[in-house]
Amino acid sequence: MKKTHTWLIISFTIYFLFPVKIQSQIKQNAYPGEVETVLKKSGKIKEFGAGNFSLQQLSKTRTFLKKEKLFSLQTEFNVFERTIEQNGVYNHCQKNGINIIAFSPLDQGRLSATNKKQEKLLKEISKRHNKTVAQIILAWIISKKIITPIPMSLNPNHLLENADSTSIHLSKFEINQINNTFYTKLEFIPVDTIRVTAKGERNSYSYISLKQAYENRFKLVPSPEELAEEIKKGGFLKPVRLIKAKSSSTKLKYDLISGRVRYWAWIIAYGRSKPIPAYIRSHLKIG
Repeated sequence: MKKTHTWLIISFTIYFLFPVKIQSQIKQNAYPGEVETVLKKSGKIKEFGAGNFSLQQLSKTRTFLKKEKLFSLQTEFNVFERTIEQNGVYNHCQKNGINIIAFSPLDQGRLSATNKKQEKLLKEISKRHNKTVAQIILAWIISKKIITPIPMSLNPNHLLENADSTSIHLSKFEINQINNTFYTKLEFIPVDTIRVTAKGERNSYSYISLKQAYENRFKLVPSPEELAEEIKKGGFLKPVRLIKAKSSSTKLKYDLISGRVRYWAWIIAYGRSKPIPAYIRSHLKIG
């Protein structure tokens, strides 16, 4: 704080709920939530939130915080990734006054990865409001009331367009149209039918074997083993994302494009006999 001349952190976000006691300079053997409570009472932080937490982890965090309120949850949310609406997280946040901060609200700019029906709908609504497709999607997210999208842009014009999306008022009919047209069915896929590649949808490298996952040479936090323990407790964050494989192999039917750490954690937790929750993306080109 002294080095950055920052004396008040507006929102302090916890990104991993450690399953064991942690050490801190404020208090030895402090559980997550206890350190943050001390910081807030001392005036160092104004609010604190959670990042990428499951429903089980949110409940546990609120227990740690006791009388203090969890201010926000940062998680991915867009027309293609709506897990929080299906796994109880959105309802939990709405009930307990927790704001949701949605990163990747425009799916990393891949708005063209739609089928003809989805594309037609977005163009019709954008034409009706004289706005861009991106603005309509942001307005749809904002209509969720407790969700605030945080799109990234280095283009000044795009920044202004993003800000202008707050002025769009979609009708209930339009909101329901988008809800229904972009509904993604959750499927349970045998893990041995999934091919793990070195690079995923965001060109990020990860582990391509169970041995590498155990070794965790990238020092990921949580590690695949730690995440496996959370999964066994009901802390599975969101489904992995797949596309249909181009391979001629009759066994490997899908390519894993997102959630590779979750994939290996699932295998560590349950072996290869239990199918993994997954979304299958179409019209998406990788690489």
